[in-house]
Amino acid sequence: MTALVCPRCRRADDDGVHLATVEPCDTGLRCLGCGSGYPVIDGIPVVARDAEALLAEDTPASDALAAIYARSWSGPLQEWLRKTVPAGALELGGGTGVRSNTVVLDRSLAMLRRGRSAGQEPAGTWICGDVLDPPFLPASFGCVVLANVLDILHDPNLAFRQAVALTAVGGAIVVTCPYAFTQSGPDCRLEPFPEHVLHGGFGAVEAGVLRLESCAELDWPIRTTDRLTQVHRTDALVFRRLSLPGEQ
Repeated sequence: MTALVCPRCRRADDDGVHLATVEPCDTGLRCLGCGSGYPVIDGIPVVARDAEALLAEDTPASDALAAIYARSWSGPLQEWLRKTVPAGALELGGGTGVRSNTVVLDRSLAMLRRGRSAGQEPAGTWICGDVLDPPFLPASFGCVVLANVLDILHDPNLAFRQAVALTAVGGAIVVTCPYAFTQSGPDCRLEPFPEHVLHGGFGAVEAGVLRLESCAELDWPIRTTDRLTQVHRTDALVFRRLSLPGEQ
């Protein structure tokens, strides 16, 4: 089981970052620090500051969107992700997942249920939680994935910083982004942000935190119905997490 930390009692002060892990209990999961309880629904832990509010976000539209992504399994971008993303990677905002045997965190329980029920082998780990407040230990993954999620978030910069913080030194951050989604697509997206912002890793490349190792443009087909497929041109980038001064 992937180590999970309690988002309710996590804090940073002059003494550093204070973290408490959550462990299984009779009613789901419980924080060993503050005692907060978190539910486990259909085998999926729900670990968020306000788990009830997060679960309330799912609607019938969530199930419909999950079905769209579940059947949009083939295409140049999808194949690139399955080749590039290793087993054991963390998918932030991963929805139904890009491959088997990863750790998938998403706000939508409907998305996670759909991905989990696909029965891919070897099975992955599915966690319902907030991409902007992920319940994981720092630097605990060799690869972190942000696949077509940055443009739907109100704070993509924070999401990117979280991905960097969760990536071990020497690890990879895989980012894909279509930028130009509109309300005619399967989901309502925010206005696109300038491409140079992402290619610069929100300043992390210039600061020496990351190195941009590769960049490509790939088609992302989304099968919205059995008779209609939308194709979006998507940037696909791989960053490498570099050692900072003082890091070993």
